[in-house]
Amino acid sequence: MASLIKQRAPWASFSRSFRSSSIQGQMAVPLEEELRTAKPTSEIPGPKVYPVVGTLPAMLLSKDFDKKMYHRHYTALHAKYGPTFRIIVPSMNPIVAMTNPDDCERLLRFTMHNPLRMPMSSLKAVREETVDDFFEKKTGLLIENGDEWWRVRSKVQTPMMKPKLVGTYLQQMDEVSIDFTDRIAELQAEHGEMPSNFQFELYKWALESVGLVALNRRLGCLDPDIPEGSDSLRLIEIVNDILQAVNDIEVSSGLWKILRTPSFKKLKKRHEQFLEIAVRNVQETEAAILAQDPDSERELSLMENLLMTEGLSKKDVVTLILDMLFAGIDTVRELKCLAEAKASELMSIRIK
Repeated sequence: MASLIKQRAPWASFSRSFRSSSIQGQMAVPLEEELRTAKPTSEIPGPKVYPVVGTLPAMLLSKDFDKKMYHRHYTALHAKYGPTFRIIVPSMNPIVAMTNPDDCERLLRFTMHNPLRMPMSSLKAVREETVDDFFEKKTGLLIENGDEWWRVRSKVQTPMMKPKLVGTYLQQMDEVSIDFTDRIAELQAEHGEMPSNFQFELYKWALESVGLVALNRRLGCLDPDIPEGSDSLRLIEIVNDILQAVNDIEVSSGLWKILRTPSFKKLKKRHEQFLEIAVRNVQETEAAILAQDPDSERELSLMENLLMTEGLSKKDVVTLILDMLFAGIDTVRELKCLAEAKASELMSIRIK
């Protein structure tokens, strides 16, 4: 999905900003030629656009709309308007959804050094208002765009993609997978099938896997006797609440930017709780690193590699670790949506 501009003139401005960016340099000539002759995005098919409210009526009146499962609405729009369609939501830039893999690849290649992603402005605002200015107005790879995004992205890509570093986690990651399959076997023996809350088991597996890399240690998420109030389980619950609050806020009227709505207050509170738990775990990992023999010939962990990377501050590294924990849980939510979309598609085929 790409946040795009409405008429040719803004497209030209968009192109100039790419050419002048310290990130991108010169834009490919063929794309510039296409932009000069491009049709306005208002000609892209999509639901009827109304003054002020945009395409909201079509969304709210759709039988496929569920604010907890937006993918169903997008699937219905794809079926009605084709692989490319436009929607207009108040307080947001026009959105053009693309489902054709070739189109998506082309867009990603042209913008790979400076992606202009939907900014999750509510989460960015929460981080900018954090007590003691924890993030120092640098809100992380998940949220930033432009030069600040590239500053961090260009520094972390090498240490995070080193084959030797990836190899150091293979055996432990394999152990996590074995523990998870053992957990599945236990649930199967107990219930005869996967229980209705199996998604939470997937969250635990995801956090255990990401935590192993981000924090260089096991978190115990897959222990069947893990205490209910443990940091790991609380992190999962908090991140799910954060994501739900962000969903509610980002498709709202934008009133939260003027008056702090209940959803925004909930987002801020839960993010503070997430930050407290995650930072405590990062500090525990840092203490364990400092306690190790500096002269040992072991392979350095991801966190150690990042802390030693020139151009990254300690706060940059901590923020990246926080985002890894956050995104690890979010990915499972996305996979659940995809699975539900496929299940709905199969059900539709059977009905027909």
